[in-house]
Amino acid sequence: MRRTALLALIALFYAGCQSAPADGGELLGTEIFEDIPAPGTARVQTDKTRSFAYSSDSFRCAKYVYSFTGTVAEVEEFFSTTMTEPPYSWKLIEREDDLPRGHVRFHYAKGEDRCTVDARTDDDRRGDEDEILIIITVNYQ
Repeated sequence: MRRTALLALIALFYAGCQSAPADGGELLGTEIFEDIPAPGTARVQTDKTRSFAYSSDSFRCAKYVYSFTGTVAEVEEFFSTTMTEPPYSWKLIEREDDLPRGHVRFHYAKGEDRCTVDARTDDDRRGDEDEILIIITVNYQ
């Protein structure tokens, strides 16, 4: 039930951000917002069905999907320190601990803005080092 509700919320978020801008905003493709860090070797998946950004004068939203070769622990360490430090300065509001092994999720806030970082092992791309999917969703008011 919880998973179904989460998937429905993500679908609504994605549909809302992908719809034609009615307020003079623009779809930004996979442009990365300055206040969202990513590990240096992470590669954004530029397929617009996976990663996108939208911006207007009153609202910004984005979903970035990255591939990262390494471990979930490395991703966890990066975001648990980097996200909360300048120049990013997000506040950690929740870290979900009840997730399956190889999966971490952080929820951050900065004023009215929200950002969720979700990292998990990509089971389709296992090798000597795991391929990690990092999914960052952002909404700015």
